[in-house]
Amino acid sequence: MPLNTDDVLRVLGHRPAVSLSPRARPAPPAHLTEAAVKMLAHGRELLEPAFAWRAVPVSLDAEQEAVHCLPRGSTSLSVGRLIRMELRGSAAVAVFVATIGPRLEQTARALLAGGQLLEGFVLDAVGSLAAEAVADATQNEVQAFAAAQGWKTTNRFSPGYCTWETGGQHALFSLLPARPAGVTLNDSALMMPLKSVSGVIGLGPAVEYRPYRCELCTLADCHARLTPA
Repeated sequence: MPLNTDDVLRVLGHRPAVSLSPRARPAPPAHLTEAAVKMLAHGRELLEPAFAWRAVPVSLDAEQEAVHCLPRGSTSLSVGRLIRMELRGSAAVAVFVATIGPRLEQTARALLAGGQLLEGFVLDAVGSLAAEAVADATQNEVQAFAAAQGWKTTNRFSPGYCTWETGGQHALFSLLPARPAGVTLNDSALMMPLKSVSGVIGLGPAVEYRPYRCELCTLADCHARLTPA
């Protein structure tokens, strides 16, 4: 997994030296850096990465702010205005689920329950980063598939972001085989293992890949923000 200690410290709230904030942040305390190094190494031993995806032909509906899977009348994804706009031009979407498996989060919970709060908290952060790394690998495979068709891809978008409600997971999972990549979904649309990522990637000759548009988000203190609020 292409993860490093700086990535872990960033997720824990310590930005790299080049900060988006005009205020320079102090260096992280030594004990936190030590925990990040230790838990990153331990986390790598616990990863069981897997992903599953499929391409689904779609039409986009500006009135309902939805993505309709074809043939029309089957499944619709109510992605909302912002994501529908980012998917414009899509002839299909790649529906995906990616996960790191259950072992890391089970270990993090055991550490927390045993009073090793720092280690458990840092290992959990490693798991979150690793889940995104598996989603990156999924996206790379989708991009290779698209290129072979003479298509391009958009960025990836997940339920729970922008105005795509988390409950949209149920419609998304209905487009994949049962337990894709070993991931299950409960009635509350919570994925198990928790360190999993689901979503869609737009495909087609007319789509455009754009970085996440943080300027549309009002969460000014997000540690992952890419542009100033």
